[in-house]
Amino acid sequence: MSDKKKNEMNYYLSYGISFGLIAGTGLGVIFTALTNGIQNGMIFGIPVRAGVGMLFGMVVGMLMDSNNNNK
Repeated sequence: MSDKKKNEMNYYLSYGISFGLIAGTGLGVIFTALTNGIQNGMIFGIPVRAGVGMLFGMVVGMLMDSNNNNK
Protein backbone atom coordinates (compact mmCIF):
# COMPACT_ATOMS: atom_id res chain seq x y z
CA MET A 1 0.00 0.00 0.00
CA SER A 2 1.39 3.35 -0.96
CA ASP A 3 1.87 6.13 1.56
CA LYS A 4 -0.65 8.34 -0.24
CA LYS A 5 -3.36 5.68 -0.01
CA LYS A 6 -2.51 5.05 3.66
CA ASN A 7 -2.87 8.78 4.48
CA GLU A 8 -6.20 8.98 2.66
CA MET A 9 -7.55 6.10 4.75
CA ASN A 10 -7.07 8.06 8.01
CA TYR A 11 -8.25 11.43 6.73
CA TYR A 12 -11.15 11.94 9.12
CA LEU A 13 -9.34 10.36 12.07
CA SER A 14 -6.76 13.14 12.19
CA TYR A 15 -9.49 15.78 11.92
CA GLY A 16 -11.48 14.07 14.68
CA ILE A 17 -8.51 14.01 17.05
CA SER A 18 -7.63 17.65 16.31
CA PHE A 19 -11.12 19.06 16.70
CA GLY A 20 -11.79 16.81 19.70
CA LEU A 21 -8.72 18.18 21.45
CA ILE A 22 -9.70 21.76 20.72
CA ALA A 23 -13.34 21.30 21.75
CA GLY A 24 -12.42 19.29 24.86
CA THR A 25 -9.91 21.87 26.00
CA GLY A 26 -12.42 24.66 25.43
CA LEU A 27 -15.07 22.83 27.45
CA GLY A 28 -12.51 22.14 30.17
CA VAL A 29 -11.62 25.82 30.42
CA ILE A 30 -15.29 26.78 30.61
CA PHE A 31 -15.99 24.08 33.20
CA THR A 32 -13.02 25.15 35.33
CA ALA A 33 -14.02 28.81 35.10
CA LEU A 34 -17.64 28.13 36.06
CA THR A 35 -16.74 25.97 39.05
CA ASN A 36 -13.97 28.29 40.32
CA GLY A 37 -11.53 25.43 39.85
CA ILE A 38 -8.44 27.63 39.81
CA GLN A 39 -9.13 29.11 43.24
CA ASN A 40 -10.05 25.71 44.68
CA GLY A 41 -7.00 23.96 43.20
CA MET A 42 -9.14 21.77 40.95
CA ILE A 43 -7.62 22.57 37.58
CA PHE A 44 -7.77 18.91 36.50
CA GLY A 45 -10.92 19.64 34.43
CA ILE A 46 -8.91 21.01 31.53
CA PRO A 47 -6.71 17.95 30.80
CA VAL A 48 -9.51 15.50 31.59
CA ARG A 49 -11.90 17.18 29.17
CA ALA A 50 -9.16 17.44 26.53
CA GLY A 51 -8.50 13.70 26.83
CA VAL A 52 -12.20 12.85 26.63
CA GLY A 53 -12.54 15.14 23.61
CA MET A 54 -9.67 13.37 21.87
CA LEU A 55 -11.17 9.95 22.60
CA PHE A 56 -14.56 11.09 21.30
CA GLY A 57 -12.85 12.55 18.21
CA MET A 58 -11.05 9.24 17.59
CA VAL A 59 -14.30 7.30 17.70
CA VAL A 60 -16.09 9.71 15.37
CA GLY A 61 -13.10 9.87 13.01
CA MET A 62 -12.76 6.09 12.85
CA LEU A 63 -16.46 5.69 12.13
CA MET A 64 -16.31 8.29 9.36
CA ASP A 65 -13.18 6.68 7.86
CA SER A 66 -14.70 3.21 7.94
CA ASN A 67 -17.86 4.47 6.21
CA ASN A 68 -15.73 6.31 3.65
CA ASN A 69 -13.55 3.24 2.95
CA ASN A 70 -16.59 0.99 2.41
CA LYS A 71 -17.74 3.06 -0.60
